[in-house]
Amino acid sequence: MTIKLPNFPKSLKESFARLAKPLTSFKEKFLLSWVYDSVFYSVIVLLFLQAFAMLANQLLTLQPLVNQAAVSAELAAQAAAGMTKLVWTTGASVILVPLFALALYSLFKGAIWRMIAENKAAKFGWKPFWKFFLLNLIWYVVSVPVFAGWLALIFYLAALFGVAWLAWIVLVLSILLWLHLLITMHYSFAHNQKISKSLASIFKVGFARIGGFVLPYALAVIVFWIWSQLWAALARLNISPKLQLIAASVVIIAPFAAWLRIYIAEGLKEITGRVKFK
Repeated sequence: MTIKLPNFPKSLKESFARLAKPLTSFKEKFLLSWVYDSVFYSVIVLLFLQAFAMLANQLLTLQPLVNQAAVSAELAAQAAAGMTKLVWTTGASVILVPLFALALYSLFKGAIWRMIAENKAAKFGWKPFWKFFLLNLIWYVVSVPVFAGWLALIFYLAALFGVAWLAWIVLVLSILLWLHLLITMHYSFAHNQKISKSLASIFKVGFARIGGFVLPYALAVIVFWIWSQLWAALARLNISPKLQLIAASVVIIAPFAAWLRIYIAEGLKEITGRVKFK
């Protein structure tokens, strides 16, 4: 009996050939995606740092009042008012800041995916933006707790049985799976602009056809590790931690995200057989 093995060398060759495509065949899209992502990540870094700074300042202002609350009724009232203000500010920040960040995320990512898909029928106006926002809201509300709970369980079991190395491997694989499902969903929405179909693609394409992406993602991990070594150079720059975060977002995260998006979209185009990517 003859066992026919998969044509692995051909797959490896094709995967390697596809590595450079975002920088050659799709260089305009890569550069525009890099710019969009750079602006988005820089704004998000500033937004969350500003929110944390505001809460920290309120906490620092409140602490002396709490310590002296027993001295007089007036200080106790001020401390109570300060606590109430801090609770309301924290609650509003926890709800409004992520929602605003998600709106920015949907705006920038929607524009990027519209450009990548080249689907002239799929315009990115107010209605598609609102749908894309709802799609992302559903995704993050559901996926983040599920993946966080899964990873918490894995790390607990790894600590229990003394196999921490296995937990870190599962962490990397889980991040790759999460990104794969997210990219699949966004790719689907860029072509059909339907929330239901985009969510269904997570199962019909994301999970069902994941075997075809094992090798591409393995190469993507290597690319990210090589590219992330730039962090050491950024860390040596004599700039503030805020500017270091922005620089890392612009120089490391944004170009890798732009490259990965196009790299995987090429594979999705081949698997799904949808409209031409270029």
